[in-house]
Amino acid sequence: MIDLLVDHPVALLFVVLACGAALGAIRVRGVSLGPAGALFAGLALSAIDERLAIPEVVGSVGLALFTYGIGLSSG
Repeated sequence: MIDLLVDHPVALLFVVLACGAALGAIRVRGVSLGPAGALFAGLALSAIDERLAIPEVVGSVGLALFTYGIGLSSG
């Protein structure tokens, strides 16, 4: 399974997002991780194998969308 995710980084991205959504939806005493679940899922999966990485362009596009969203919300 790890080799499949190493060979297909888009599948890795969706696995991390799915695991993060599931982790973020878990409530313990009324508290949940929410969107931070994706961060913790990514950290956990990258700790399993150092070869698991997404392409740099995905990070750049994510940063650009984040910057756009902040600029749009600030007016």
